[in-house]
Amino acid sequence: MAGSYLQLGYVTNDLDVAVAAIREGHGMGPFKEMRTLTIGARDDREVTAHFALAFKDNTQFEIIQPTAGDRGFYEAALPAEGFGMGLHHMGRYFPHPAEYAAAKAAARAKWAMPIDHAIFDGGYCYFDARVCFGHYLEMYHFPEETHFEGVPRY
Repeated sequence: MAGSYLQLGYVTNDLDVAVAAIREGHGMGPFKEMRTLTIGARDDREVTAHFALAFKDNTQFEIIQPTAGDRGFYEAALPAEGFGMGLHHMGRYFPHPAEYAAAKAAARAKWAMPIDHAIFDGGYCYFDARVCFGHYLEMYHFPEETHFEGVPRY
């Protein structure tokens, strides 16, 4: 699974509606939900958000609803009014810290890195690849037992 593109990361302004839409559209069951979780954001600021995770086959769906703090990074593509959900990032998982560090260095040579944060015995970073792909790229490294535990698979 070295450097596997594993995740589709969506952002929304209503986690419950977004989870229901993804579940129905992809034939999935309940997601693992983490409500009101505070994580690192841009420039050492923090964002508080609701998160939902589930796998369909080998693809992890992550849905993020920012609720407080530095929400702009996640909310930029959402409508000012009414329900909104959109693809925010594609996530690439690295099971080994050295692979994560090497991939991060290579990506840094191409794109700006607005977020780089250590958490859960690992870390995550985002690269602004919107000009190339229309979305951010997230790279992350966590021990499998901490990040994937309890995430349903369908």
